[in-house]
Amino acid sequence: MCDEYDTLEIDRLFGSNFLRQYSCMNDSLQAKDQNATKKILIVEDDEFISDIYTKKLSDEGFLVFLAQDGGSAVKMLRECQPDILLLDLMIPVKTGFEVLEEIRNDSEFRDLKVIIMSNLNLDEDIARAQELGVSGYMVKAVTSLDDLVLKVREQLFPEMSDVQ
Repeated sequence: MCDEYDTLEIDRLFGSNFLRQYSCMNDSLQAKDQNATKKILIVEDDEFISDIYTKKLSDEGFLVFLAQDGGSAVKMLRECQPDILLLDLMIPVKTGFEVLEEIRNDSEFRDLKVIIMSNLNLDEDIARAQELGVSGYMVKAVTSLDDLVLKVREQLFPEMSDVQ
């Protein structure tokens, strides 16, 4: 569509970055449309953090569900059938590791993509999570919301991350 316009006239009227910004905006809108079919379950007991994650991922077009403890996480998995799970490790009722072990032993969820979002960053915690087949391990304190969205998209749309 951009080829139809005189780029010099567009530069004069809107500035030299307009076409690039327009193109990025269209790419972003297409990504959001694709995201709308994907469901994310966030398991996070910190209300402030869960609100931030929920807002960001919803704004990106994902359908987001929330569980605030390990017990409700397993129940929500069955109810919402998410495409990916964002799991904190330090949560009440059942720890994130207990939730992860339970779903890895359940044939229905064995292959579910799981990204750990935790402030536990000891080598043994990361190794244990990897042994349980997580798709990613991100430390909340040093992970931006944009990095989180990027990681989620990489897991849900691997064919798109291969192109970039």
